Amino acid sequence: GPGRPGWHIEDTAIAMKYLGSSYDIHLGGAELVFPHHEAEIAQGEALSNKKPFVRYWIHTGMLNVGGVKMSKSLGNVVTIRDALTHYTAEELRFFFANVQYRRVANFCKSKLLEARKGLELMRETVDKLSACSSGKAAGMPELLLLRDLSRAEDNFTSAMDDDFDTPKALRGLSTFLRGVGSQVRTRRELDAGTCQTVVKRVLAMANVIGVLAA
Repeated sequence: GPGRPGWHIEDTAIAMKYLGSSYDIHLGGAELVFPHHEAEIAQGEALSNKKPFVRYWIHTGMLNVGGVKMSKSLGNVVTIRDALTHYTAEELRFFFANVQYRRVANFCKSKLLEARKGLELMRETVDKLSACSSGKAAGMPELLLLRDLSRAEDNFTSAMDDDFDTPKALRGLSTFLRGVGSQVRTRRELDAGTCQTVVKRVLAMANVIGVLAA
């Protein structure tokens, strides 16, 4: 008779309709592993007789507000629309990226202000690099800067390859930029061309996280 299917069947049907009998990535909260995602796997594989139903599962940790899990039943839900009245989308992305996706994120004012400050410091250094106007030939300081940049890029990639360890990736990028900020303050003669190269490559890393966009 008429009615709505159970949510396990509903999600399996939608996924198979639009993604096929086997697809790459399925995301969801850690609390959905059982029974929801296990039911999806059982249903999908039984129907198609193909394995695996999903190649990679990405289960996120809980989001806490006021020290407890955010949920409709507790009435402590903060919508994206509400959050954007106090913080920019970039600040929110930076905040969440500083928590490894499998871990619990504590949504609170102090943590968000901390994220805002960290983002401001990174942008300040990028702006200083962009403003470098020296026309002198590049020398040892520039070579060392590019060496450190290459190391930072390798560390960033390694962190992202390690189960999307965005906090580690951002720590490495922030550490590099702090060092650059010190050089800009003490070596005003840094070659402008090198500075522009550094800015371009730093933004390429930052934009993976969705921050420091022009």
